[in-house]
Amino acid sequence: MQFLLKKGWYLLISSAFVLPAMAQEPQQYRQEYDAGHWLTQGDAFECRLSQTLSGVAQGSFVKTPGQPLSLRLQLLSPHNEFNSAHVQIRRADWHEDSMSGGLDVREQGVVEGDLAHFNALPTRLLSQIPKGFWLDFIVEVDQQPLQLTFTSIDSAQALLSYQECLRKMAPLSWEEARNYDVTFETGQRWIRSQQVLNHLKNLVRYIELDGKVSRVLIDGHTDSVGSAASNRALSQDRADEVASRLAEFGLQSEVMEVRAHGSRYPIASNKSDKQGANRRVQIRLVRDNG
Repeated sequence: MQFLLKKGWYLLISSAFVLPAMAQEPQQYRQEYDAGHWLTQGDAFECRLSQTLSGVAQGSFVKTPGQPLSLRLQLLSPHNEFNSAHVQIRRADWHEDSMSGGLDVREQGVVEGDLAHFNALPTRLLSQIPKGFWLDFIVEVDQQPLQLTFTSIDSAQALLSYQECLRKMAPLSWEEARNYDVTFETGQRWIRSQQVLNHLKNLVRYIELDGKVSRVLIDGHTDSVGSAASNRALSQDRADEVASRLAEFGLQSEVMEVRAHGSRYPIASNKSDKQGANRRVQIRLVRDNG
């Protein structure tokens, strides 16, 4: 593997950190001090705080709806792959020895080709950036050990922008939003659970942000207790209740399609203890992929 030297980082030989599995000391690629800026990019469905070690790799703190914060290291040179990857916090060159900060934070990553994921400790790692600490990635790429150091300078504004991006993020992922069942007790017509109401409110917010949801299907169901006519009416009441709540939270009525099915489509045996699953209103989102 070969990296070209470019302005913005140094090529050094380091003996400070050697993984036991490595037979040779890692080459160090360190971001130049005044290039250690973190940049924020994102929208309602992904927020990314990144720094690029020119020509070598990009490190990014990535958050998407419904998923925990992740730290990712992406190789920039084509056809190179990780054999292993670790990350740790280190002091900046100008830090005093007494500054310990989060120096005990270390994690082994999961490697997939030219991408390494760190999923256990990125929140703790991110918390050290505004204190001026650096990120060290100790990696092996195509059997060659490397130490990639991302420095940090004037990170306060970038972190504020990142927090603002997180604040505006969609409250749900597509996987969480696309299908949702509201369940009911026997004979119940009204939603009483605050947790369910919060999810419906988040669902409306998701639909506003997605921009591609063309229809919201609302299907009412019951168990087999009672007559067909009473169950049909009960399923209609339940579906109408869900639709009215969605409208209350701002969903336009023209995108909603409300249907009542009574007990015709059970998803569990009505003679088992899972009968309650049939007392439901199913909400399904339909996307216009065009």
